[in-house]
Amino acid sequence: MAAGPLIVIVGQTASGKSAMAMDLARKFNGEIICADSRTIYKYMDIGTAKPGKDEQSEVRHYLIDIMDLDKRFNASDFKKLASDSIGSISAKGKVPFLVGGTGLYISSVIYDFRFDDYDDNKLRENTLLIGIKHDPEQLKTRIKHRVDKMIEAGLEAEVRNLADQYGFAAPGMNAICYKEWKDYFAGEQSLEETKQNLYKDNWQYARRQKTWFKRDKNIHWITSVREASVLAQQFLIQ
Repeated sequence: MAAGPLIVIVGQTASGKSAMAMDLARKFNGEIICADSRTIYKYMDIGTAKPGKDEQSEVRHYLIDIMDLDKRFNASDFKKLASDSIGSISAKGKVPFLVGGTGLYISSVIYDFRFDDYDDNKLRENTLLIGIKHDPEQLKTRIKHRVDKMIEAGLEAEVRNLADQYGFAAPGMNAICYKEWKDYFAGEQSLEETKQNLYKDNWQYARRQKTWFKRDKNIHWITSVREASVLAQQFLIQ
């Protein structure tokens, strides 16, 4: 991996990681590597809140839409591709931003696959690790709003189309916001029950993310883009 600064932005689902990453990447001449176990898959756009084409054309994004839904992908695969991407971005004189909520993917890069005890693991040099913190009730509201917007944007049709092509047994279709529709399409649960399961599963996922990230004492927890920008500026001028 090429030497150079690396800024990492982590947080729970619906916490605003992507928006913050875009803001900082614009300000500090950066490019974004997505550390998300769902956005690696092609065609899963609405249910993963994948960055839109306009965002991707403004700031280059890496490791999006690289796998078919019937293929398996793990942290080892991610580490290699992310490390290569970091080197490529740094070689261009730009700042790599590693952004996402899949903790295992993040750790595979910055802790070299040593996950058992963060206190004994050395953080990759010159790395700045930023975490977005939200009040739980506020995050619940953000999650519900995100799910509602996904449904309005056509999530049901997206999932049905992918299920018809790949089936729910495909690795990618086990993702949150996709697997919840299986019983609905089979006529075994209502649309309202499906929505409630989407809220519940996303919230449970957010709680698991919080548990993962709270173990890491290297994370600088912030609540605003302004705080993140100050940290990034101080880090990059060192």
